[in-house]
Amino acid sequence: MVYKPYVPSYASLTPSTSYAEVSTGYTLSASRIGAPTKPDTANQIAEVTARLNEGMTTVEMGVLGPEVFETIPKQQFKEMNQLARLTGSEITVHAPLVDPAGFSQEGHWSEANREEAERRLTDIMLRSHQLNEKGNVPVTIHSTATQIPAWTMQKTSPEGGKSMMVIINKDTGEAAAVRREEKHFPGEKSWSMQRQLEDKNKEVWENMSHQADYYQERAAALMGGIKELEARRDVIEIFSKSGEELTPEEQQRKEILQNRRKSYLEQANRYLEYADRFVREGYNLVHKYEADPKKKKILEAESEDYGKYVQLRNELAERRKGGVDPTDRELREINEKGIKSSEKVLDGLRRCDPKIYVPIEEFSIDKSAETIGNVAFNAFSKYKEKAPIIALENVFPEMPFSTADQLRNLVEASRDEFVERAVNSPDPKIKLKREDAEKMADKLIGVTWDVGHINLLRKAGYAEQEIVEQTKKIAPYVKKMHITDNFGYADTHLAPGMGNVPIKKIMEEMEKAGYSGKSIMEAGGFVQHFKTSPHPYALEALGAPIYSESSSPAFGAARGAAGSYFSGYGPFLPEQNFSMYGTGFSGLPSELGGQIPGRQSRLSGTPVD
Repeated sequence: MVYKPYVPSYASLTPSTSYAEVSTGYTLSASRIGAPTKPDTANQIAEVTARLNEGMTTVEMGVLGPEVFETIPKQQFKEMNQLARLTGSEITVHAPLVDPAGFSQEGHWSEANREEAERRLTDIMLRSHQLNEKGNVPVTIHSTATQIPAWTMQKTSPEGGKSMMVIINKDTGEAAAVRREEKHFPGEKSWSMQRQLEDKNKEVWENMSHQADYYQERAAALMGGIKELEARRDVIEIFSKSGEELTPEEQQRKEILQNRRKSYLEQANRYLEYADRFVREGYNLVHKYEADPKKKKILEAESEDYGKYVQLRNELAERRKGGVDPTDRELREINEKGIKSSEKVLDGLRRCDPKIYVPIEEFSIDKSAETIGNVAFNAFSKYKEKAPIIALENVFPEMPFSTADQLRNLVEASRDEFVERAVNSPDPKIKLKREDAEKMADKLIGVTWDVGHINLLRKAGYAEQEIVEQTKKIAPYVKKMHITDNFGYADTHLAPGMGNVPIKKIMEEMEKAGYSGKSIMEAGGFVQHFKTSPHPYALEALGAPIYSESSSPAFGAARGAAGSYFSGYGPFLPEQNFSMYGTGFSGLPSELGGQIPGRQSRLSGTPVD
């Protein structure tokens, strides 16, 4: 048998290899390390209490389900405020999953959903203020909460690292997808998703204009048929005679011709009504989505006669409701005016190119920025400079606003919305000068940077340094951080130092940008599987000093400072020894007046029989 020599435990000044494997290599004070409450219970007062009992000075209170958040009694917010004041701690908030843009979980968008999201998020902000009357409670809000992805990330794809892109019909709110794939055409190959997006827009626009053209042309053909009919010699002859001059056969023939003309007029009128539906739809889409103001102006000029025709047709419809049918002459005049004016407006519509389908992120940024800007302003309107801070969180790489550039664009657009609301407010109490409004927007709208989420770029082929670069870009906007670990393929929520998230490099970039805020350790996956608190591991991995003056030893290094004592009783100081000699008189052996029988070794607990 080969005996291995005894290896003494590491000391605080000479950490061993085992400690180095746990450490992230970055030092963060315990006062800046917080943890979240359980996200699936409304009993948040108990959860906050549990975190405070673990010695934390920062707790992120929040639940993921909007309905669960609504179940938290209002009294608990005041109680959590009192707890924070009594313990000298700070409570931040993680808002439930509400999509700011207005998408449902199934991926359908509507303005009604967006308005509801704005109201709900405003209520969350106002309730969050109760946690700290001094103000500026950081509230994390997911930048998106829909379940549909925006794209499929793949670094090798030349189109911005995307191999699939979700697009949305801005008018209907329906989503579709275009994929980067090889398509063969005469003389070319098509791979581009952008090309497919353009084709999709052309298809929608052309189908609509073709329908309008078809009905307008049918109406014109019928009116032309009437003219051809009336130009025939035999018809002219019959219509030129009075009733007394017509033979019975000619009278019958005249009635047939009159009915045919009436039928043609009525059919042409109906076809123009059908065409009008598409003209109206097209005009509305151009008005809403055409980016070129010159094209809009030309269309408006070409639509003036068509507007007059619509008024005449509406008057005709009202008369028919009253039981008065139009004469053939009136129908002819209205139809001819409709054909001429619709042809003109259709020519104007064909010159336009409204982008009806757009990438979902392009659509979402406008809607989300409107919501976030309004929510921040609503909170500011009530609490002024003490309003809670919105911290938009980056989500998974396949979702909108998951990378630094995308999230930065959303923050800046949201700030712009806030500024416009503040500058143009009719209320003098909350109206701000533009310079002051911009400063307030910078203060009240920022980012929660989740390092575990951005590390998921690894599964798309991105390297560690590229992930660190993402942090460098977003650092000036960060108000709060979520620290968690994983291996780049799933958001497993491990404790720091247990995966390959480059936490040290990320935190160094944040430090360079002047960040000194709170870091919430999201390690729910570790708790779920290992049934223990991740907080000691976070303190160890982040090298948190034990003493407030930030001197040695740190939590990780101190674990083995005196043999295996801090690691448990162990063989050096067994539990039996402490249970017997570290208690009161009742723990003495029975022969000494205690209650412990003398059938075991008093040192190790080994049976002596």
